[in-house]
Amino acid sequence: GGPSPQPRLPAKPGLNRFHWDLRTNPIPGVTNVHLMGSHNGPRVIPGDYMIRLSTDQDGIGPDEIQATVKPDPRINATEEDYQRQQTALNRISELANDIHQSVNQFRQVKSQLAGRLSLLKKMKDKAELVALGQAAMERINQWEAQLVQPKQKTQQDVINFRNQLNAELTYLGGALDTNDPRPTQSSLQRLEHLDEHWQNLSQELQAIVSGPISEFNAAYKESDLPALIIPDKE
Repeated sequence: GGPSPQPRLPAKPGLNRFHWDLRTNPIPGVTNVHLMGSHNGPRVIPGDYMIRLSTDQDGIGPDEIQATVKPDPRINATEEDYQRQQTALNRISELANDIHQSVNQFRQVKSQLAGRLSLLKKMKDKAELVALGQAAMERINQWEAQLVQPKQKTQQDVINFRNQLNAELTYLGGALDTNDPRPTQSSLQRLEHLDEHWQNLSQELQAIVSGPISEFNAAYKESDLPALIIPDKE
């Protein structure tokens, strides 16, 4: 799972042409998770923008140029309509980013925990510590299962395995990311519900950190063994 590679300008001799798709940075992927939706960032609304062209070659660039994105004259929409659409799409992108980064972050924690448990199971008198580690692993797995659906591998699998919060968000983003910038009231209400759902799951994650993970770390340290490290989000 993951976004498409960033587009690169051609560098062949002669005149080259490149089309900006008017989109912002894509959301990160989660390894081995198929997303029923798009990793694309939202399109920008009409206005003035600074485009930066950069190169890997030392001593060249980056170069900047100002560009104006004009509204489609066939669409009767106000500046406020475009702004409401942009606000909603930006929020969806922020939530999807936060969800995927959090899942990636705690997959690293699970990897550490799995290694510790593999070691502890080979040691004597560590049954209580193993139980604490397994409890922490189960809580993280239950939390992650509400955010992404790793059982989906292809487009067909969306019929077999339920979409989770990340797919619900990107599906809503696709419905809102259209040429007509006027979002429906029901779509904005749906965004509020999904936002609230993630806030609850974010609090659940903090409870896991302060609960099972802290308990395992404390018991692990008492055994003179290194504690789990929670990495920063990328």
